[in-house]
Amino acid sequence: MNFRKKNIIKNFSRAALTYDKHADLQKEVCRELLFYIQSPAGASFKEGFISPHSGEGMRILDAGCGTGAGLSLLEKLHPGAFITGCDIAHPMLLAARRKNTPAKLITSDCEALPLKGASFDIVFSSLTLQWVSSMVRAFSEVHRVLKPGGAFIFSTLGPDTLFELRAALSRAKNGKGAVVPSFMTFPAKEVLVEGLKRAGFECVHLESRPGTRDYKNMAELLKTLKKIGASNPHENGSSTLARGLVLREASGIYERDFPSVNGRGIRATYEILYTVARKA
Repeated sequence: MNFRKKNIIKNFSRAALTYDKHADLQKEVCRELLFYIQSPAGASFKEGFISPHSGEGMRILDAGCGTGAGLSLLEKLHPGAFITGCDIAHPMLLAARRKNTPAKLITSDCEALPLKGASFDIVFSSLTLQWVSSMVRAFSEVHRVLKPGGAFIFSTLGPDTLFELRAALSRAKNGKGAVVPSFMTFPAKEVLVEGLKRAGFECVHLESRPGTRDYKNMAELLKTLKKIGASNPHENGSSTLARGLVLREASGIYERDFPSVNGRGIRATYEILYTVARKA
């Protein structure tokens, strides 16, 4: 994805104190993802889901745990489990520790986990993997640390996410010659499935759930993204007058072309991909 890792670390470290206040979507997705652990025999698993190991002493890794929303939910769901959380931004882990989580916390990149092989029954990851430089490398690391038969349960952003913002920026940039970084794009389902196979996984279940959220204007959307650390991870563009003009024009285009249903703001699409894979 050619993301600049130093920008990822900087953005999420800076957002550690504001994340919880603005991360309603992230918390909702995290709760939804727990369904795939709670209900392995659920109706949505038409192909037949092989239940992960369970019981006292189960070992769970939350990869990209952030401020600990997933950790607290996993602790309630599996009170007898040994839970580890890792995140690339150390201030996020400090925020999680302030919530008195008993989980072991490690500052770590998902693409280079400092963990023993075949040591976890479940790897859980909610809205983290869209930020890695190499999805296959991250998948391979998860595969390495999972026990045989272990489950990889994760959510990530799909390609329709924030398409309105990308369209508004693209239309505003045409002919202006301003240095405004391209906004991030996200992989399609087929890319995830292929990456999982290359890493040695069997993809048991993958579904896309699109939804929209309303914002007052583009500035509020960008501010919300910044407060949760989801600012554009590409290199910052110049701060020239031309760039400012493009952003103002993009805001007008956004309001004109992608209004909210009630007509009093803008809409933003989020496509969430929920995935369950198994280490054969």
